[in-house]
Amino acid sequence: MSIDTSRYVNPFSVNTFSYCPRRWYIQDVFKFFSHNEHTLIGRHVHERREEINIQKRSEVYLVSHKWHLKGKCDYIETEDKNFIPVEVKKSRDKFGVPIHNDIMQLVCYALMIEDVYNVPVTTGFLIYAGSRKKYEISIKLYHKSQLNRLLRKMDLMKNLPEIPKRLNNKNRCWNCSIHERCLSTREDHQ
Repeated sequence: MSIDTSRYVNPFSVNTFSYCPRRWYIQDVFKFFSHNEHTLIGRHVHERREEINIQKRSEVYLVSHKWHLKGKCDYIETEDKNFIPVEVKKSRDKFGVPIHNDIMQLVCYALMIEDVYNVPVTTGFLIYAGSRKKYEISIKLYHKSQLNRLLRKMDLMKNLPEIPKRLNNKNRCWNCSIHERCLSTREDHQ
């Protein structure tokens, strides 16, 4: 008996939702995705792993029935029988700190690895190619709680009849791959 995973969430979608629920809604519910310079550079960065000092590329496709998550982890390092998820971003960190939505994506991979391989995952790495920085992230219980809340919100919002409101953050909007589509989508302005 096979399990239907069509409704499982991709960790990239968690990242998108954490960044902007409206963007997530347009991409995942309306199924609209557009490439811009940021997405194209991101694809290029993933293809050029030697430039970001990754020794081993796993690119393992994972499915967690416990968390209803599915997707491909950029890299999985194994060190002393520990599994360490690695997520690579083309961008820079923000003021010397990893970006929250990227941490949430990394937590997805950690929980998927735990579920699939039945091993605890306490650490992951975020690599920002734009600033050439690698951050070790301790995966804590509060990260798992945050992720659980995000997944519940996503599940509730995907059935809403209205698109979520725009964020009041010009920097996020300006760099968004669906910027023009988002602005052209009808919404009441106040």
